[in-house]
Amino acid sequence: MKKSLSILLALVLLLSLAACGGEGDKSGTGDSVSTDYSAAELAAALILSQTDRPDFYYVTEDDSVFSAYAVLYLGEELADQVRSGVICYPMGPFASEVAVFELGTRNAKEAPEPMADYLTTRVAAFFGYAPEEADLAEAGQVRVLGRYAVLFILEDRDAADEALDEAFSEDPPTPPDLDDCAAPLADLEEPDDEPDDPTQPLPTESAPTEPADTRPTDTEPPRTEPPQTDPVDTEPPQTEPPQTEPVPTEPDEYDHDKVLAALQGTLDPASLRPKNRAVYDAVTRVFSEILTPDMTDYDKELAVNDYLVFHAEYDPAELTTGPVGVPDPDHDSPYGLLVKGVGICLGYATTFQLMMDALDIPCLTVHGFAYGSDEHAWNLVELEGDWYAVDVTWNDPVFTGWQPDMIMRLRYAHLYFNVTDEFLRETEHIWTQNVPEAKGTKYAYHG
Repeated sequence: MKKSLSILLALVLLLSLAACGGEGDKSGTGDSVSTDYSAAELAAALILSQTDRPDFYYVTEDDSVFSAYAVLYLGEELADQVRSGVICYPMGPFASEVAVFELGTRNAKEAPEPMADYLTTRVAAFFGYAPEEADLAEAGQVRVLGRYAVLFILEDRDAADEALDEAFSEDPPTPPDLDDCAAPLADLEEPDDEPDDPTQPLPTESAPTEPADTRPTDTEPPRTEPPQTDPVDTEPPQTEPPQTEPVPTEPDEYDHDKVLAALQGTLDPASLRPKNRAVYDAVTRVFSEILTPDMTDYDKELAVNDYLVFHAEYDPAELTTGPVGVPDPDHDSPYGLLVKGVGICLGYATTFQLMMDALDIPCLTVHGFAYGSDEHAWNLVELEGDWYAVDVTWNDPVFTGWQPDMIMRLRYAHLYFNVTDEFLRETEHIWTQNVPEAKGTKYAYHG
């Protein structure tokens, strides 16, 4: 769910670009700035300026996908004026990229505005999902040098600027070869979308061991609910056998209502299509692992959140700049999250919804936006009459440059657990749905 634009950040980027403009200065916007480097050689100089860099792939004006991606950086009208160009990016959840377009001196001067807009979309793509990469994208640079418009998101910005200045100096270094630091997109094989056994979840990191008492402190006396039966026993005694539906002939897609009916014991699991049966099996297995009969609704909710955070990951291909990554086709459903181990925000939200529904905990899925107009989804849960917001996706951020220790990882895992609407608004969540107000505090997470 990745289409976003923040006007404020775009204006800030444009102001910073304007502040370094002027003929003959470092921005290289003067007509006299020139180089014998090609677009590919400029891109190579930028990539080689970085001592620590991911593996880059590139497309040029000769590739069929180039023109479509040039529009993202320049807009349709300016993209039609590209004489030559190259776009370089890594595979996976990395913000790093380099784009160089030869436009001619007059057209190149029009590039900073659309390129600043593009940088804004890249910040939004990572905001909340991969904080490190969002910070890197926010520091992205746009430079116009003679006939070239250049955009780069790189760790060492000073080294990148220096490489460009040298390329446009009176005595530039020998132009580097792009193939020495990047590979053509055509060389990349598409990843396998399916795990070896689609009925089993992918192996992921182990969930941490929580303290024995994870319930929030409160001045009220503890709840004295009667012991509950283990939620794993999803088939209560019945006077009639459960309904058995004929196997449908429609495509094998996830169906929330049918899986929930099977979990509640009103539908025979044997009648489920393979994907639905795999989700049913996964939920019953997970419940048997994480739930106990003495748990309160809060305890169950927390256990589900933690399981999803530590046994799934945000689909890395969804964060890739270009057509390098292939997003998982099931990443927006519980099948993707529970069986394949990958998901996007809608996958996390619908999985959380299914598990809350199966546990008879009132829950809603909220469809909204994050960071301007980036589509996003999260949940609301009701505990003892009060509503709380839960954003499981943002509780499971992608870490690229460093790996936090378990204490820090647990802090991230509960950052958006049982929070208020006020907290969501402060963290770039926007919604217009008519949903209950999340203002409960009793069951906020206290560690």
